[in-house]
Amino acid sequence: MTVGSNVEPLPPGFGIIVPANVRHSIGNTHSGVRTVIEFHTVRRPDLVPPRPTLTFPAAAEPVSLDANRRLVARIDAGDGSTLTGETCTMRSRRIATSVDVHPDATPTELFIYVARGTVRLAASGNTSTLRPGMLVIVPAAVRNVRLSSADADGASVIEFSVRAR
Repeated sequence: MTVGSNVEPLPPGFGIIVPANVRHSIGNTHSGVRTVIEFHTVRRPDLVPPRPTLTFPAAAEPVSLDANRRLVARIDAGDGSTLTGETCTMRSRRIATSVDVHPDATPTELFIYVARGTVRLAASGNTSTLRPGMLVIVPAAVRNVRLSSADADGASVIEFSVRAR
């Protein structure tokens, strides 16, 4: 992953938050197929057909990256690895027992991606089974969204939320 003039290795199971107004690109330098999940805090109609021609605002001058700011973190293991950007937060969570991942209504949605294992989701009187690779969008007004692992060795999810301005 190239962020500004820095090349950041992005191995499987890692995530990155790209600061606003910083040029970036991603490429697969290994053989085989890789899966990348992108969340944007601004509308990206250029990614959805019919793909209109767009121009995006850009900083008048290139934004320099803070050398002390952590951009890349492992997000598919353990509990609580969190990356915080100017407009979003990405967190990993290990699910072993039942946990309420959205106890209060929020101003924005919560995105939950199942990275490993099978998860049971209970909200608003409904229960669903989520498998690896599934993504759930929890509406802002919904409260008390409980996740529990359906597997003896637990499960891992990645949560992404936009920070309201």
